[in-house]
Amino acid sequence: MRSKQNARTEALLSLLELWQADAAEVLTTMVEPLLAWYGENARDLAWRADKDPYHVWLSEIMLQQTRVEAVKGYYARFLSVFPTVFALAKADE
Repeated sequence: MRSKQNARTEALLSLLELWQADAAEVLTTMVEPLLAWYGENARDLAWRADKDPYHVWLSEIMLQQTRVEAVKGYYARFLSVFPTVFALAKADE
């Protein structure tokens, strides 16, 4: 059985080989392995299932500032205090 690290390395090497082909062919050929990799390796993150624009925006801002692991708990706590953009707008500075 291959380790996850070996599988990731093989997937990345396969993708790098694809970059040598034409752009249209690359895009067409990349989709399936990329989605397969994501299906196997995607982390369960609260903001991925949430389509509320405020929550998506908030997660994007938080993720620009720090690591995913640090955002996980902070995101939930922040939303409990500021559940809507209107609640955030009313907050004291």
